[in-house]
Amino acid sequence: MIPFFRKIRKKMANDNKPIKYLRYAIGEIMLVVIGILLALQINQWNQNRINHNTEKEYYQRFLDDVFLEELIINQQIVATKERLLSSSKLLSLLQRKNSGLKQIANAIRNSVARADFTIKPTKHTYEDIKSSGNLKLIKDYELKNKLDRYYSNLEGLMNNVNINAARLALRMLNKDDLIGTGFANTAIFQNGIDSTIVDIKKLKKRVFLTQENSIKLMNDAIFYAGLNSRNLEHLKVLMKEITEMKRLLEIKCNTD
Repeated sequence: MIPFFRKIRKKMANDNKPIKYLRYAIGEIMLVVIGILLALQINQWNQNRINHNTEKEYYQRFLDDVFLEELIINQQIVATKERLLSSSKLLSLLQRKNSGLKQIANAIRNSVARADFTIKPTKHTYEDIKSSGNLKLIKDYELKNKLDRYYSNLEGLMNNVNINAARLALRMLNKDDLIGTGFANTAIFQNGIDSTIVDIKKLKKRVFLTQENSIKLMNDAIFYAGLNSRNLEHLKVLMKEITEMKRLLEIKCNTD
C-alpha cells in the first residue's frame, strides 16, 4: 500500500500538481492513522480477551481452594462431633462405680483425639493474585470485597478453633497426678508404655480412681465437651461462609 502511494506522490510532484499531491498525502496520512488505530484496537481487544480468560482461570482456582476448604472443615466437623460424643461417654462412665479403667482411658483419649490438627485457610490463589498484581483483573468489585472478608473471617475463626483445640490437649496433659487422673491409663491401655521394659501388671495395680480424681475427670469431661461444642459452632459458621463463597464462584465459573 505504501509503495503504491509513493508512486502516485512522485507522479503528482513530477506533474506539478501540488493540490492533488496534498490530497493524496493527506489521504496517505489518514490511512496510516487508521491503520495504527485498527492495530491498537485489535491489540486492546486481544488483551481484553486474555484478561477475561485469566479472570475466569482465577475464579476456577478460587473455587478449587474453596472445595478443599469444604473437605477439611467437613472432616473437622465429623471429628469434633466424635469428640463431643466421647466426652458424654466419659461423663457417663465416671458416674458409674463399676466402669473399667480401660473404658475410661479410651473415652479420655477419644475426647481429645485429633484435636492437635491445625487448620488454616487455603490462600494459595488469593496470595498469588495479590502478589502478582492481578487483583485488578477481578472486575466484580462486590465479589472482590467478599473475597477479602471471606479470607479474613476464615483466618479469625480457624485461629479460634486452633486455640480451643490446643487447650483440649493441654488440659489432658497438665496433670499433677498422672496415675489417678487418666493420662497413665491412656498410656498403659493404648500400648504407650513398652511392656518389655516395664512391668505392666505392677503398674496397673497402682492405677485406680479415687473419688477426688473421679470428680477431676468429670470436670475435664465437661471442659472437653464445652470446648468441642464451641468449636463445632465455629466450624458451622465456617461451613456457612464456605458454602456461600462456593455458590458465588460457581456462578462466575459458569458465566461466559
